[in-house]
Amino acid sequence: MADQKPKIQKIPGLRVRALVDGFRRGGRAWTTEAQDVAASEFTKAQIAALKDEARLVVTDIEIEVPAE
Repeated sequence: MADQKPKIQKIPGLRVRALVDGFRRGGRAWTTEAQDVAASEFTKAQIAALKDEARLVVTDIEIEVPAE
């Protein structure tokens, strides 16, 4: 029996890093270590606020998750 790799799908995400530990925006406390989060966890308004915040570094990414 061959090993079957789990099916993976890519979803839109954000990589968020704060310039100051504990900075809050979008209902979360961010750290200076980058965190990858699914974009679907935020509203469009929250994503805009994250990207417009000068104390955050936000990058659009794709996150690999198991396919359902």
